[in-house]
Amino acid sequence: LDAIDHIKVAMEKCSLSTYPNLFSYLLSYLQTKPYVPQQHKEGIAVYAWPQAAPLIADHLFFLGLDGEAAATVERPLAFLPAHIHEALRREVDTTKATLLCACMGDGSVTLSCHSMRYEGHLLPPSMFLEEDALLHHSHSPNLCEDPYLEELQLYKERREGTAAVLPSQRRFFLQARRTSLRLRKDDYTRHPIPKKLVSQLKEERSGRAMLELSPTKIDLFDRCPYAFLAHYLYKVTKEEYDVERVDHLMIGNLLHLVYQ
Repeated sequence: LDAIDHIKVAMEKCSLSTYPNLFSYLLSYLQTKPYVPQQHKEGIAVYAWPQAAPLIADHLFFLGLDGEAAATVERPLAFLPAHIHEALRREVDTTKATLLCACMGDGSVTLSCHSMRYEGHLLPPSMFLEEDALLHHSHSPNLCEDPYLEELQLYKERREGTAAVLPSQRRFFLQARRTSLRLRKDDYTRHPIPKKLVSQLKEERSGRAMLELSPTKIDLFDRCPYAFLAHYLYKVTKEEYDVERVDHLMIGNLLHLVYQ
């Protein structure tokens, strides 16, 4: 309900009495509002960025803060119609101020970003470079306590690591080996591709079917063979994974809360 009041005040400031598709805009605006549970529950609290930046706690971990994810640009009048002059659509880049705010806590604060994903390499926020505060994972003093590196060593070299597996972890892993971790016969990253499917990797040039290689294909295969097969063998594109703009479940939950 507070979000509706915010929209009303913003429309009054812009001298707008009506706005098309107001309910659709309200739903998109609510997606940007953080949800804070009213009842305290034990465990690790998780908040979205940048709402978590001003929090004060003994230990704060900010994950996935690459240059794109950490960007915070204030658009107070983003819902204005397209014919409104750009001078009134003022935008303020508050990325650096938000990152500095996250670093001001008295407790232990860790800002982390990954440098690579399946789509390619990622850059850290420019503030990390300007402040000479970029610490690569290979130089981290906490490597000996990182269980993920121990996992990699066990996977690559098949040797015992210093980190002991918990009974619950062993139990969950053994259960997953029969379901989600079970090896599939059609996993062609582990088995040869059948001859009847090889033709799908080829492209026709001058009447001949040829297997073309490019730096993009080689890099993708090096990063993730399964992503390579999904794109070039199964012809899976990103558009097939796009989420519908109208989330019927969210609308139903919202109406249920309103009626309550």
